[in-house]
Amino acid sequence: MKIKRLAYDAMLAAICAVLGYISIDTGTFKFTFESFPVLLGALLFGPVDGMIVAFVGIGLYQILKYSLMSTTILWVLPYVIIGLIVGLFYKKDLKKPAFFALIIGSGVLLTALNTVGIYIDSKVWDYYSFAYVFAPLPVRLVVSVIKSVVFAIILPMIIKPLKKTL
Repeated sequence: MKIKRLAYDAMLAAICAVLGYISIDTGTFKFTFESFPVLLGALLFGPVDGMIVAFVGIGLYQILKYSLMSTTILWVLPYVIIGLIVGLFYKKDLKKPAFFALIIGSGVLLTALNTVGIYIDSKVWDYYSFAYVFAPLPVRLVVSVIKSVVFAIILPMIIKPLKKTL
């Protein structure tokens, strides 16, 4: 059973890495669905699996796209934290408003953590400007909430059938 679960984690991590490439990236703003497999792994299997999917999937994407750098962990860690939090707080009998709050809250937290990552990365690599780091934040937060609402609608429809087959 552990091997089967590891295979599911690997598939979700691979999907995560691919979704990282399928994005709209303007430099200051990146619209992507790479958090979806992380959420799915955390909801299906729990916090450890959510963290594994995030670490392997986002880590692989970051290394393949940008190479391994001293700040790579800044881009991986927010997704790992989201996998942990969603996995810890999700319960099968969670009411719909609480589920929405969990998914939307995780999306907003992800955006906040990524903003911290952008800030630290910009300081480390000496490209910081307030306009670059913080000006796009309101738009990023709005997009994050909209995307999270869509995820919160879609995820329950996917989780129920997957739990039956798994």
